[in-house]
Amino acid sequence: MLLMLLACTSTNTEFSDVVEPLRGNRDYPELDTGEPIVPPEDTGDPDENIEIPNVVLNEIMSNNRSFADPWNEMSDWVEIYNGTDQPVALSSIMLSDSSGEAWIGGSGAIDPGGYYIIYANSGGSTTGAPFSLDSDGDTLTLVVGGIVTDRIATGEMGKDVAWARIPDGGTWEPNTWITQGETNGDEAYYKPRGDDLFEELHIYEIDIGLSQASYQQLAQDGRTNYVEGDVTIDDEVVDPIGVRLRGSYTYKPLGQKSSFKLDFNRFQDLKYNGLQKLDLYNMMAYYSGVKEYSIYKLAEYMNIPVLRVGFANVAVNSEAYGFYLMAETYDDQWLQYTYGDDEGSMVWEPNYGDINGDFSYWDCEVGPCDTAVLNDMKTLLQATPSDANVAAMEQHMNIDNVLMMMAIELASGDWDGYCASHNFRVIWDAQTEKIDLTLSSMDLTLSGPTPTIGSCRASVYTWCAQNAGCNQRWKDTLNNLADGVEEMRMVEHLEEVRDLIEADMVAQTKLPVNQNTFDTEYDQVLDYYTALPAVLRAAGQ
Repeated sequence: MLLMLLACTSTNTEFSDVVEPLRGNRDYPELDTGEPIVPPEDTGDPDENIEIPNVVLNEIMSNNRSFADPWNEMSDWVEIYNGTDQPVALSSIMLSDSSGEAWIGGSGAIDPGGYYIIYANSGGSTTGAPFSLDSDGDTLTLVVGGIVTDRIATGEMGKDVAWARIPDGGTWEPNTWITQGETNGDEAYYKPRGDDLFEELHIYEIDIGLSQASYQQLAQDGRTNYVEGDVTIDDEVVDPIGVRLRGSYTYKPLGQKSSFKLDFNRFQDLKYNGLQKLDLYNMMAYYSGVKEYSIYKLAEYMNIPVLRVGFANVAVNSEAYGFYLMAETYDDQWLQYTYGDDEGSMVWEPNYGDINGDFSYWDCEVGPCDTAVLNDMKTLLQATPSDANVAAMEQHMNIDNVLMMMAIELASGDWDGYCASHNFRVIWDAQTEKIDLTLSSMDLTLSGPTPTIGSCRASVYTWCAQNAGCNQRWKDTLNNLADGVEEMRMVEHLEEVRDLIEADMVAQTKLPVNQNTFDTEYDQVLDYYTALPAVLRAAGQ
């Protein structure tokens, strides 16, 4: 029977001569993950009269976006585990998927307790499988010595989520801690969106570990280059990671209250909590700890595509650095989870540039960054804002979202964002072929207790204001924002946050914040948000 299998071609392989028993210890728990993933399904019954080799499918990824194969491609892949005490010849193994095509092993063997990776790259290499996996659902069948030893129906799988047996050869569970070619461990790690890392009303404890050499290198050129280190987040160790310093106005040298960027994928194929990078802001521009936090929370509530944020006490080699705001970064991972896909989408940081002007100053952050996709919108912004042109602009820009983003900027007194043509982001969504504008660097905001809604000199605002219909949409946006501040109970939420963070803010030593300074600024922030709805509605008349 084995000779017959090896003689099969790798296309449309027939399984009529393959013995069909499956293992009897298959346990598929009902998993409610909140993600578009369904548990594997058992598709057969074990035959107790046939001895089945303990060689099984052990880890599977069918929607790989981040883990490069030996040919530097993002191939799907399947891991096989040899749970026997004898080597298993690759020539005795065949793997097929729902297409009916099959991979047939060649020379070599899988050691006892060892692993073998099959890259499902549709024949993209001489050693890869002639099929790729369907992320909407696929069925894999593993045959060893003419006997079906394992079969799995994966169902729909999320980006960079694997199905893994926990422990090796055990129960299938979704996993975002990818262990390709290594033991799967005793516990699954399923955190595809970092939700646990941005838990409301929780302060994370983060300790960055640096060797003496890494510390010295970071002190010398840490603003431009990553050094290797590790990080402990609430007693969970991630090692190795990349560490560098960040910030311009808020930059502080290492040893002071520095801002940091952590890159979990810098020295290994890894995401932590579904994130590739994490920023740690030192909050040196304010003393209440909630200015930037509250604006991002407001923007999130108003459905603006922004970074998620949270709080952390940060240390370096166990030396306390103080209280920080932590945030995602605008990268391909953020695009995937915010827009559903990042294929072809783009993110720019304009750097003192408006979207109707010179794109040469723009920094490319994600994607090919071909500004040609913005030319039609640029042309419209330089034309008369007639009703027809406003309707045409709808084909290129999410106008209501952009107006809301500008309203939040003006409502928060941000003089360093889009209205000043500086700190903001331009996002082009390849699926809709439209742009969004979004917020960035909201630390220089909420100055004083009294909000004032001024005007914006940037092109979208000045263009829209000249059209009666678009200007009415702007006024409606201000009123909607006023409703949002009240509906999300911003003032009540910030009073809860005060109880959470006050002691840690005041206890800092590298950037001291005394109790009186904290109380004064915090009360100003609460007064600001208390007065804001009425000011917005007055501006929206």
